Amino acid sequence: MMRTCVMVVAGLFISGCHKRYQRHAKDLGHVKLVVERPAGATVESADADVAIPADETGVVETVAEVAMDVATVVLAAKAQKKLDRATSPGETRAAMAAGLLQSVDNESLPYKVGEKGRSRLVISIENYGLDASSGMPMAFVSTRTSIFNKQGKPVYRAMETCYRSIGPDAQIPIDSVDNLLAMKALSELGAKRMAKIMESLTEQCAEEIAAELVLHL
Repeated sequence: MMRTCVMVVAGLFISGCHKRYQRHAKDLGHVKLVVERPAGATVESADADVAIPADETGVVETVAEVAMDVATVVLAAKAQKKLDRATSPGETRAAMAAGLLQSVDNESLPYKVGEKGRSRLVISIENYGLDASSGMPMAFVSTRTSIFNKQGKPVYRAMETCYRSIGPDAQIPIDSVDNLLAMKALSELGAKRMAKIMESLTEQCAEEIAAELVLHL
């Protein structure tokens, strides 16, 4: 698999909450890690946007486009069934929690993250699964991270999305530029392969979240 993981961090909270985080970090003390149980994994595809022509001009092209959209939907359903077998919300939550606890131990933080504490580090897995919408077969994990101090007030918020392109050793063409081809590639992944990809990406995303906690100090 092509080991490319991109962390996308929303800049909405940086100016306010990260300054607040810098002020309060040393006073957090023992911080309890809470990973909220996510909903089920999803298979994402580009939205269909095919206009039906008022006359016969462009009918052939429109029919072809509709046929491609239908094929994409069928392949997405096939990929979704495999993904449902490959991973579960409980497994994803456990992988994120284990990855976070291990990763924060390797980081220099002015507070201690563990299973107990008056302060809380809350990780919400907003969405995760497979994505063909860019024309490239991808796996992704989107999270929201919040830290609450001992008084229950939020002092840190960030949103991250980790992507990993799925590469040639899964017998997938990495130069796909078409949503249908990308979805076909995802639908041909085996459930065991999907499980390994999602577990690995979730753990890697946990490492990135831990690194962001240091970066924003």
